Amino acid sequence: MKIEVNQTQLSNELETLADFSDTPKPSVTRIVYSEADRKARAWFKQLCREADLEVREDAVGNTFRAIERNRSVVSRHRHRFAYRRAASRGPI
Repeated sequence: MKIEVNQTQLSNELETLADFSDTPKPSVTRIVYSEADRKARAWFKQLCREADLEVREDAVGNTFRAIERNRSVVSRHRHRFAYRRAASRGPI
């Protein structure tokens, strides 16, 4: 399975996500459960729903989306991606 990435769309989405920050550019800071964090998580979940992806959130607020290869496939065959509130490890 070959996956093609729309680099312009990806870049725009990362820039939009970076706009949800408690500090001015070029830094990105989202303190857990701050207004910026809640808005970023809501934006990400909406983006996933618009792409018809399954979205779930765990007890501590990590948001996961799943892409199913086939709707009848059990969850162990799903590809998982996550937006983790726990913070990035460096610049985008």
